[in-house]
Amino acid sequence: PYTDKDKYMLMLEVYFDETGHPDDPNSKYCGIIGCLAPAQAWATFESQWQTVLDEFGLENFHMNEFAHSFGEFKTGWKGQETKRRDLFSKLLKVIEKVNPMFIGCLVPMDEYKLLTDTTKKGLIDAYFLSFQECFRQVLSCGILEITSQVAMIFDDRPKVQHHIMGMYNHLLGNEPDLRRKVPAPIFRNVRDVKPLQVADIVAYEAFKELDRMIHRPADKPRFGYQRMEELTKRNTGTDELGILLHNYQSLADIDYAFLTDNTIRPLKDYEKENNNKKRGKRNSKF
Repeated sequence: PYTDKDKYMLMLEVYFDETGHPDDPNSKYCGIIGCLAPAQAWATFESQWQTVLDEFGLENFHMNEFAHSFGEFKTGWKGQETKRRDLFSKLLKVIEKVNPMFIGCLVPMDEYKLLTDTTKKGLIDAYFLSFQECFRQVLSCGILEITSQVAMIFDDRPKVQHHIMGMYNHLLGNEPDLRRKVPAPIFRNVRDVKPLQVADIVAYEAFKELDRMIHRPADKPRFGYQRMEELTKRNTGTDELGILLHNYQSLADIDYAFLTDNTIRPLKDYEKENNNKKRGKRNSKF
């Protein structure tokens, strides 16, 4: 019933970045963060992003390199706060033009390790908890009702590919309708696909915000995170990002749910929940 152009305009793309690893004892936080927007918006984004990078003599942008002045930022960037703020502000403006929806979940690993063995076995690992949360957010806000397909794009690191595909097959193995709407993840190089660099920024800012909330709650959020909140408020009317930042209490609630039900809600429950809500305040802006 749709032309190729219609299908393209209805397609959404979500670019993901993973932070930490559940098997790494040095990982403070673990999770998956995504930036979701229409494919058409991401298509126009690429050239605008590259224009900003070219202005500053950069080939790519990696948040960790930028924050700690190494890689492409090794020479002429450390301590140059005006230059650094100028670059970061211009990149954020390009992101704002895409008007993305932020989704995902971060888990503090010290608190996660306190969960009962029954709960940890049911959750599989912190990555899987985060991956399921991404799907819950997509299903709960009604995106799949108005789009032809949601494409998931991850960085092409080999270990990540294996883990992500395993989680996808485990979560959607018995959901053929959802698999048609949300096909298997695609893996691309972060240096070649610029929207993955946006996901990298959002994941870094979410990481820092969770760290602030746990260890320095009296401090203000970072500049980048505040801009993300402003964008979300403009789009949805609430300054709460779609990113779930777990803490001790929220993980304790999950623990209690497992002890009482020994289960987690299947994905189709969130579709039913959304159909009953008939467009709540956190619904999709697309």
